[in-house]
Amino acid sequence: MKKHKFQDYYELDDVALKFYEKNFSIDYLVSEDNKNFIVQKTWDKLYNSSITKLKQKLKNGEDILEKLNKILFQEVWEKYAEGSISKWEMDSVNFYYHEHEMININFDKYDIRNFEEEPENPIVERIITFKNGTKVPIYELWRIAGTVIDKNKMKNTVVISTPFGVVDIKIYKAQFSKYDKQIFEKQKDGRKKIVEKSWFSRGNKLMFTGIKRDHNFVPKVYKSGYYDYPIQLIDEVLENGDLKFKPMRGED
Repeated sequence: MKKHKFQDYYELDDVALKFYEKNFSIDYLVSEDNKNFIVQKTWDKLYNSSITKLKQKLKNGEDILEKLNKILFQEVWEKYAEGSISKWEMDSVNFYYHEHEMININFDKYDIRNFEEEPENPIVERIITFKNGTKVPIYELWRIAGTVIDKNKMKNTVVISTPFGVVDIKIYKAQFSKYDKQIFEKQKDGRKKIVEKSWFSRGNKLMFTGIKRDHNFVPKVYKSGYYDYPIQLIDEVLENGDLKFKPMRGED
């Protein structure tokens, strides 16, 4: 509340108001233009009185502090130590010393292949001939999956570490911008909050559908093809080798 001072008042946002109504008398509140305020001196007196009781309770109850410390420790652990040793390695030093996080994926199910074992140029499945005589090759599509270790906005490239080795991904400019942008949500106070970071952030696990062209993998799908998305963000690798994906950012 002290971050929302207005002259001699504190303004209560929705969270503060909900807490206040549950614990204090609403007779002290002043409403104007659908906003709720309380005189600063009044609130300071209510706060100091309540916090004194809380301090005394904490002083006499060591078990409360012990429980609180355990909760705080668990929050820090979940924030910084979640996942496997391999994940910790990627988060801290940007490479895997132990086995890759995605080594146990069901590769056959998702048609995920070893980039180095595929031909340098894509395999043509068929050729479509238009009325004007133009011929367009339709390539065989397959997939790779790995962890983002670097990106280059100038070149529209992403580097991933796959279970088989490091691969450079060459992405079309518009496609790169779509998946690289951060998504914001406007808060009630007018400020913007990041709700989703770039999919190309280091440490993210991605699956790409497309073709191999020379020394790069190029994300690609066909509207009438089997695959729907060129890039998918992997949320979790399940114990049975299946992949759990995060919601898409829209159709390509």
